[in-house]
Order: sequence, then C-alpha cells, then structure tokens
Amino acid sequence: MPDLAGEAPGELPAPTCGARAAAAVAPPMAQLNPDLRPAVARAMAYAEKYNDQFGSFLDAYLEPFFKDHKGAENVERFRESVDLLFGRKKRYE
Repeated sequence: MPDLAGEAPGELPAPTCGARAAAAVAPPMAQLNPDLRPAVARAMAYAEKYNDQFGSFLDAYLEPFFKDHKGAENVERFRESVDLLFGRKKRYE
C-alpha cells in the first residue's frame, strides 16, 4: 500500500478515519464557520488523496482476480462497490 503519511506499509494512517468522516459529513464550505474551513479543507484533501492512492492500490491488487472471472455479473457488481467505496461513483437514490 502507498505510504501516505510515513506509516508502515499495510497500516491504516491514523488521521484517515477522521478525515474521511469529516469530509463525508461536512456541509458546503460556505456554510461552515470560517474558523473551521481550513481544517475541513485539509481533511477533504487528505481524504481525496487517500481514496486515490488506496483505490489505485486495490484496483491493481484485484485486477488478476477480475481477469479470472471476466464478464461475471458478480464481478462487475463488486467492481462497482469498490468504485462507490472510493467515491469514484455515486450510488443511486
């Protein structure tokens, strides 16, 4: 796994969970208290960077398994779930 913040490979960076949670529930920047905007912007940037890097890692790791089951419906649904997890797709509401 990529080294995001100096952690050992395979370890989840400590601020990841908090940054991803803050980015997911934060209102639009214009609605935030001005004092919170820099921290929320950092959390959003960190979460985006983490999603990009870990998403790329997971895509590369899973590709051989996807090739073994090419065209199977469950594989495509799983691939979509990975895209949802990393924010590359939005779920239908």
